[in-house]
Amino acid sequence: MAFLVFVTLTALLHVTQGVLLDRHPTPFRHCCYGDETFQHGQVVLALQRACLQLVCEDGKVERRYLGEPGQRECCEFDGQLYPEGAELTAHCVTLECRDSCWHPLPAIADCCSRCSLYNDPHITTFDNHHYDFHGVCNYSLAQKGFTREAELGVYGDFRSCFGRASCIDRFTFVNDPHTVVALENGNVFTVHVNGHPNHVGPDKVHALRSAEKCHPVLAWRTPWGTSSPSCLTLFGSNRIMVQHCPHRMDIIAHASHTAELNGLCGHFNFHKDDDFTDRSDQVHPLSGFPLAFPTSWMTADQSDPVCLAPCRDCHKDNTTDPCTATIEERRGFHARCNATLFRLLRDLPHLAHHVDDCAFDLCVITAYGRQEEEAVAWLDRVLEIVKMEIFLHHHTDGNGKVTPSPTTAAPTSSYNAK
Repeated sequence: MAFLVFVTLTALLHVTQGVLLDRHPTPFRHCCYGDETFQHGQVVLALQRACLQLVCEDGKVERRYLGEPGQRECCEFDGQLYPEGAELTAHCVTLECRDSCWHPLPAIADCCSRCSLYNDPHITTFDNHHYDFHGVCNYSLAQKGFTREAELGVYGDFRSCFGRASCIDRFTFVNDPHTVVALENGNVFTVHVNGHPNHVGPDKVHALRSAEKCHPVLAWRTPWGTSSPSCLTLFGSNRIMVQHCPHRMDIIAHASHTAELNGLCGHFNFHKDDDFTDRSDQVHPLSGFPLAFPTSWMTADQSDPVCLAPCRDCHKDNTTDPCTATIEERRGFHARCNATLFRLLRDLPHLAHHVDDCAFDLCVITAYGRQEEEAVAWLDRVLEIVKMEIFLHHHTDGNGKVTPSPTTAAPTSSYNAK
């Protein structure tokens, strides 16, 4: 009898141990919906006006309501539904849900920092160092880490212009490994998502999509500095915003990316001294015309084979000023630009570098043999770009940058309901 009890207890123990030590649980089943297959937990379909999502639950497509069945007017972003009146606040601008549509508020959060590139190109880093670079290849402007295959980032192609400079041509915004948005300087309101064209119309926030699906990037037209919307804002789920205007690009990064982003926009950490950190994590001295630092951020994706060849002099920290005008000529360019921009900049001395940039532009345009009417047209362009800069300045909370600790934590909630 005792032996029988022992055998029974041993068998039960083995069964119990088998349950406790089962390291290979049965995997959740996928769901079929139409011609597509979805993983467990994945949103199959979102019906914003019914506040309803269809979600794959272990092989079955189940309904999931936000609130009670019958509730109406919800918004969707990155696979999540939000009720009427909710606000997305954990990004660089706040989006408010009204009538099943997202409505962006104009203020840029002061916990965010902005990198600007404009014209031929003049660059201001996230940490506010201003410099010129005139390469004609594809470069990482702001990417996560130092790898050549970053999981998020913004990249720029520059083309030769005026013989001695390079101008903005194309940009690529990688929100995540499955969402690649291509932008062209000459066609601001049409973008391509994974090769699929999206035209962003007026008076609406658009959810970008590819041929396969919607992506967690919103887009809308923005009147940065002008009376009519002439710029495009991309709002990514990765807490990076891109604002693309004719001849200008602004990249706005949330403080949650502190010490993560690198590239021509500098090492983002609210400290200027290490802005010129190259791809090998070496810091170069700050200057107005750097060479070794920016060329280190050339990408492996180049349209011109010359850009893939070794660069003989790219180990040098600096290059020369492309403007070869005399001192008197430079004074003339500067006086002309100052007369054009003084009224706008007289109360904003921290933006005075735009006068120097304008004088440089006139120098290279003149040296290239351009006519006076082209110089006048360029001054009009500079005027619009400065208006955009002032608009951004006035719509940033606190009218400037904050200097949080590099260990600033990301918000714990993705939205606040009213």
